[in-house]
Amino acid sequence: MMNLKNQVLEILENNKGSYVSGGVMAKQLFVTRNAVWKAVQALKNEGYAIDAVTNKGYILSEKNSIVSPQSISKYIKEDLSVIVLDEVDSTNNYLKKSAENKAPEGTLVVAECQTNGKGRLGKSFLSPAGTGIYFSLLLRPECSAEKALHLTVMAAVAAARAIKEFVIGDVKIKWVNDVYVDGKKVCGILTEGSVSLENGGLDYAIIGTGINIFTPPGGFPDEIKDTAASLFPENEADAEIKSKIVGSVINRFLDMYRGNDKTFTDSYRSMSYLDGKDINIISGGKTEAAKALYIDEECRLNVKTENGEIIKLSSGDVSVRIK
Repeated sequence: MMNLKNQVLEILENNKGSYVSGGVMAKQLFVTRNAVWKAVQALKNEGYAIDAVTNKGYILSEKNSIVSPQSISKYIKEDLSVIVLDEVDSTNNYLKKSAENKAPEGTLVVAECQTNGKGRLGKSFLSPAGTGIYFSLLLRPECSAEKALHLTVMAAVAAARAIKEFVIGDVKIKWVNDVYVDGKKVCGILTEGSVSLENGGLDYAIIGTGINIFTPPGGFPDEIKDTAASLFPENEADAEIKSKIVGSVINRFLDMYRGNDKTFTDSYRSMSYLDGKDINIISGGKTEAAKALYIDEECRLNVKTENGEIIKLSSGDVSVRIK
C-alpha cells in the first residue's frame, strides 16, 4: 500500500499543471489537511516542483522532470508494479534478484543511472546519470527457451515504434536487438532468463532496455562517439519525455506479448538495418566476413559468406564492416 506522500504525488501527477485543493486531497485520502501539507513539503524537499496558492491548492509544475512510479504509471495502460531507482548497478541484475524472490510478472524497474550497465555477450552499456533511461520488465512466459528470441524481437519493435513516435529520423533495428536512428545506435536491449530444469521452459525472462535520451555533457566517449547518438540535444525535450517513452515502449511491448498485435515479425523484418550491408560475424573470438541478405520469417539473419555459403543466424553478434 502506498504511503501518504506517494498517494499525494499520484494525485498531483494525474492533475499535473492544474491546481488541486488540499481539502479535496484530504477528503479523498481520509486524512487531515495538515497531513497533506506535510506530504507536500516532503515532496518539495525531494526536488518536486510544487507550488501552493491560497484558495487554489497545490500544483505540480509541468516542467517537473523527476521520474517517479507515479509519473510513469500514468502512461502505462496496465496496472504494473513500478519501481524507480536513482542509481543501480543494473536494472536487469536488480530484477533477477526480485524474480528469484517470487516477484510477479509485470514488475518494472526503472533507473536514470546504472553503474554497471550490461549489453549483450558480456559487453558494457554506457548508462550515465541524467542522460538516458534504463528499465527492465519481468515476465513469466509460458514458452520454451528457444522461443525467447521472439521476446527480444517484440522488445526491439516496441522500442523502435516508440522512438518513431517522438523523433524525426530513419529508425531501424540492427539485428538482433539494437535500435538505430539515422545510422547511429540510440537503444540497446538485453533479454535474460532462467530455464526450468523440469520442463525446459522459462521460469522467468527479463527484458532490459536502455535508451539514450540526451547527449552526455562533453559528448559520447571516443570509443563510441562515431556509432552512438541520442534522441534529443541536451535537455531540449518535454520535461516528462523519459516517463512518456518508457510508457510507450511498455504499452507496445505488452500489446505484442498479450497477442493483440501479431505484426511484430513483419515490422522487425521491414525495419532491418543490416540488409545488403557487408558485415563481420563475431563468434567464439573469431571474425568472419559476410554480406547480410535479409531477416527471414523466423527472425533469423540470413547471410552469405565469402565462399558463397548461405547461413541462417539465430543468435550471435555482427558488426557492419567499414570499407
